Amino acid sequence: MAAVSAVARARCWSFLAAALLAACGGSDGSGGPDGGGAGPDAARGSADAGSQASCKAPADYGTMASLPAAEAVQRNQPGSMGAAQYFRLDGTLQEMPGLDQVRLELWDGYGVFTGAVTTGTFTIEGEELSLDTCGVCAQVLADAQTGVAEQTFLAQSGTVQIDSVTDNLNGSISDATLAEVDPNTGMLIDGGCTTHIDQVAFSVPIRVIGGGGGGGGGGGGG
Repeated sequence: MAAVSAVARARCWSFLAAALLAACGGSDGSGGPDGGGAGPDAARGSADAGSQASCKAPADYGTMASLPAAEAVQRNQPGSMGAAQYFRLDGTLQEMPGLDQVRLELWDGYGVFTGAVTTGTFTIEGEELSLDTCGVCAQVLADAQTGVAEQTFLAQSGTVQIDSVTDNLNGSISDATLAEVDPNTGMLIDGGCTTHIDQVAFSVPIRVIGGGGGGGGGGGGG
């Protein structure tokens, strides 16, 4: 399977909001598309990094039992000819004072997934800390009401539980600390902002685009 560069993946993931589930990338080689409610009204900006004025995300989004306006898709990975897929979940963390979205992507053959995406409980560590290598990639896109996030954050700790990738994408993100990344390079920004998610649960029907393969198996875990 041909690897997708960090820059390509970061640029693909960085746009959101109005075109929430628009195609990201080019063609998978088969002629089809490929992968290429309000939360807490906390003061925006992290107390740990970045200045209060410059940080677009709150210090903590708290706990959400469900994810408003959530959608999930399964697509072919760019250049895979349909042999590898990824899943993407997008949903609203808060709408005011700016539209903040959570994005979770699960990639066949990356990070904790040596093959197809599986169910399990996965710790955000090691390869999951970089857009270049993560298979479980949890992000926050802050202040995204214009269609492009003002700031992008990638999880640097926490756990992601995946209970189903067949028909519905079910699971949760727990105790996740996310750090600001450059959306063009995928690299962490030195001294950038941080934010935190206590827990976000989701159960969302999966829309298959471009003839994605069957859902992953069971028994993952990190």
